[in-house]
Amino acid sequence: LSEVAEHCVMEFLPVVPDRLRVEAVCRRWRRLSREQVPVTELDFGQVAVRPLLRRDVSAMMERAQQQLTRLVLPDITLVDAHIELIVQQRNLRVFRAHRFV
Repeated sequence: LSEVAEHCVMEFLPVVPDRLRVEAVCRRWRRLSREQVPVTELDFGQVAVRPLLRRDVSAMMERAQQQLTRLVLPDITLVDAHIELIVQQRNLRVFRAHRFV
């Protein structure tokens, strides 16, 4: 694909889970995915293809670079590293997570 076509593909992919899948194709696509539009919303509730990994959550929140405005984290146990990344998101307006008892 041409670089223009690759950029178009990346623009239409939802961040989670499709961007994570695309990044596994090759190094070039990983670089393109990470250079694209800043991540402002993450909804991990739509990840049904494979188990949600803690490192995926951490990687996507780090990539948001404090520009995250909405975060949905169902069905995941938060660890201290996640809490630290959430606290760093200064623009976060919506945060939803399920509480496990």
